[in-house]
Amino acid sequence: MTMNEINNQIKSILGQFDSSPSYFQLKQNLINSITKHLSSFDFDLSDYPLIEPTELYVRKSGGEITNSLYSFIDPGGNRVSLRPEFTTSVIRSYLEDKDQYSIPIKRQYVGPVFRYQPFFNQHSFRQFTQQGCELIGLDDINSDALILRLSLMGLAESGISSVVVKIGHVGFIRQILKKYDLTDAMELFVLSHLNDLADPGFPISDILDEAYNIGFISDNQTKKFNSVPNKKWTYDSVKATFKDRLSGNLGRRTHDQVIDRFLAKTAEDSITKDTFSSVLNDLSVFIIKNNFIVSEDISVESDLTVKTYINSILEEVGVIENLDVKYKVDFAIQRGLTYYTGLIFDLEGEGKWTGKTLGGGGRYDGLVKSMGNDINLPAIGFAMNIESILECVKN
Repeated sequence: MTMNEINNQIKSILGQFDSSPSYFQLKQNLINSITKHLSSFDFDLSDYPLIEPTELYVRKSGGEITNSLYSFIDPGGNRVSLRPEFTTSVIRSYLEDKDQYSIPIKRQYVGPVFRYQPFFNQHSFRQFTQQGCELIGLDDINSDALILRLSLMGLAESGISSVVVKIGHVGFIRQILKKYDLTDAMELFVLSHLNDLADPGFPISDILDEAYNIGFISDNQTKKFNSVPNKKWTYDSVKATFKDRLSGNLGRRTHDQVIDRFLAKTAEDSITKDTFSSVLNDLSVFIIKNNFIVSEDISVESDLTVKTYINSILEEVGVIENLDVKYKVDFAIQRGLTYYTGLIFDLEGEGKWTGKTLGGGGRYDGLVKSMGNDINLPAIGFAMNIESILECVKN
């Protein structure tokens, strides 16, 4: 028995941290600085509930975020969750009172968010402070550049001297997929393998084998799931590939019932191996060809449309004072691909903090309609992890 058990001491929950007076002041100073910075660009500071209907987050992410939700049934019998991010609350709030506002809508926010992480380490936060903004109603390269520039200027406010920006564009990926008229499930499967497709040495045959066993590929167009040799392998593969989508709100259906329905539909819509192979090869060639580090003397054999877009947006972003920015074009960024539609970017640390995510953002033009609006409405935003930024600054 530990001393804590003997004394009946209750300690803080793993992943939750107290803020000392000095740390709290440091954090508040950064928050105030970023708030002032965003206000100077006419983003109005707003606040949103800490608890929202679970469906709000499941609908936004297509299930991707479900495994990290802190969800429970409230005393009234409603399934609710602690917010894992702000974007959906901003959009929900806009839709509830949209007749009161004129486009464009500019909102900024700051507050705690909660995400469960099963693999915890000393640099992980299950509760952290998220600060950012959303721009609703504009769809042009200037608004893309504005959001990226604002996020970088916010980092510069913190005292961080350098950052790596991984930048991609989901629209280019979706244009390739659109040529093949894939089902949503097939697209999700392919998107889950973007990192593999970015590796020239990864055997595409492995992905094809997995697609066949799931039921995406047929020997002929009349193949049914019952003809798949290893049904148990197929169930396990579907669970592994779509584990996030098989969590959370399934209503009265069991996981097996959901998979049965999915596989029955898949068998009807399966395509030939040659077609699926063409999808994977086209994507692999595009990603490998267009993943590059942006520098002054860059000369890569990337697509002209990609180069034109990247050059245009970075020209609009311009130089960020007191911040060394390195850009890496990366079309294998997988964060949130189920609802992002255009620009997507991650802000990462350098040196000791290489690979540490400090924030990110992107364009999500389809989200407003998916949450109940009559038509699609362009929207873009970014969010930063204040604790992660301060961790880099302090060390």
